[in-house]
Amino acid sequence: MKMLLTGAIIAAMFFAIISFIASKNKKWSLIGILFITATIILGGFDVDPRAVDKTGWHLGLDCLILDLFLMAVIFIPIIEMVFPKRKNQSRMA
Repeated sequence: MKMLLTGAIIAAMFFAIISFIASKNKKWSLIGILFITATIILGGFDVDPRAVDKTGWHLGLDCLILDLFLMAVIFIPIIEMVFPKRKNQSRMA
């Protein structure tokens, strides 16, 4: 698991640098590079993963993905109604 985390950090940095070099809008890739650098500085390579059964509680990735999906289903239509992209677009009631 530790090798997977290390590989993900290295791959993220690699793709962020490629995006920074290739992109005209460098803002998003620079933000990604800053987040990855912060992860490394805060000890991202030294994370000690442990089995779930050794902790009293845990939050699974499936729960986070389900929560993200539900929040998108709930809030995207509301935000689109309040702040429409085009002022003359119809609003569903």
